[in-house]
Amino acid sequence: MEAKIGNTSKFPLLNSLIATIDYKENRMGATAWSYLTGYNDPRIDKYYTKGTYNKVSGYYCIAPGNTLGKAEGDNTAEFASCPKVENADPLYWFRASETFFLKAEAALYGLTEGNVKDLYEAGVRLSMDEWGIAEAAATTYLNNSAQPATLNSPSNYYYAGGKSYNSDITAGNITPKWDDAASEETKLQRIITQKYLALYPNGVEAWTEYRRTGFPYLASVFDNTLYNKIGATEKTRAPERFSFAAKEYSGNPNMSSITTLLNGPDKGGTKLWWVRTNRPVQN
Repeated sequence: MEAKIGNTSKFPLLNSLIATIDYKENRMGATAWSYLTGYNDPRIDKYYTKGTYNKVSGYYCIAPGNTLGKAEGDNTAEFASCPKVENADPLYWFRASETFFLKAEAALYGLTEGNVKDLYEAGVRLSMDEWGIAEAAATTYLNNSAQPATLNSPSNYYYAGGKSYNSDITAGNITPKWDDAASEETKLQRIITQKYLALYPNGVEAWTEYRRTGFPYLASVFDNTLYNKIGATEKTRAPERFSFAAKEYSGNPNMSSITTLLNGPDKGGTKLWWVRTNRPVQN
């Protein structure tokens, strides 16, 4: 019997975030909250829904490395802010705004022509435009000298479950406003921080940019013992890589070379070869 496909309307390719939202596994992270609220970033309304806590509407986030059990109902993380996405929303492989951040970084190191400030600001403006934000709002944002916002329990972080949580990433951090007098390293930090925000919701690439450059600064980890589990140092804010699955060691004859190729153990704390040797360490 010959099978025929007559209509594909029942088998749509849904936005990849939909399932994680439906299963209540995806909420705004503390790093995004700190930058988007601290910078008064107009993209926050495009990226996330408002949540509710004590019947008050607002943007609420979850700390990285949260170890509390899943809870549902009023005043739980179930009602923290979610990615703002619908079934018909497109999936982007590469946004035009990313091009300008790439060119800005290249120009910073003399690898291409162009004014670094102009390329940086073009990336921010185009990212705003991609989300339907007016040019005037982008201009206001680029003149903003605000710092990322600070989180602490219980004053403005509500999901610590009786534990203490604090995340202040203002020390050594940057603002959206460009500074021609800043050091080369600070200029890189500014470019990558805005690139990180513009990459949303491409989390894998944003994670890669952080691992490569050390920017942007990330929110504190809720469970400050997690670094032990991946063979990392105490100040680690994110894993460097995924470990290979256990079955690879039983069925892949090449695994004996892994530690040599990695120049380290097969753990999440082992840096990959393309990480900057002078990558900053957050306090």
